[in-house]
Amino acid sequence: MKKYKLVVKTRPIPWKRTRRSGNRYFLDEKESAYRDELKYAWIHTHGYTNLEGALIMDCTFTFAPPKSWSDKKKKRAINGDLEYTTYPDIDNLGKCVKDALNKIAYKDDRQIVRSVNNKIYSDEDRVCITIYEVGRNE
Repeated sequence: MKKYKLVVKTRPIPWKRTRRSGNRYFLDEKESAYRDELKYAWIHTHGYTNLEGALIMDCTFTFAPPKSWSDKKKKRAINGDLEYTTYPDIDNLGKCVKDALNKIAYKDDRQIVRSVNNKIYSDEDRVCITIYEVGRNE
């Protein structure tokens, strides 16, 4: 099983529904910039891999504790004593990563047969993506 890993030091941003006004469509600028950052980081690290077959994707989204928290509470959060249960929704975080790497890391996101997403507190914001090739479809 081949493994591809990517760590990007950026604040994770969730997928958002495209807005529409009449015949015009609007993408969220922050989300678009975030997707581009993930794409360029993948290409810089692994190139256009366009993986085939079944894949497993493991994403860990880390968030720095709020600056308003006491040092004691920040330490508890970073040590894993506090769960990250606030915005953003974990499904939308994973969806944004899958969409960003579509046609770059793999041919289509439907190849992902298992997806594990975690969101935790850490000393800094970052996105850790690991993709495993589990088999090729013949």
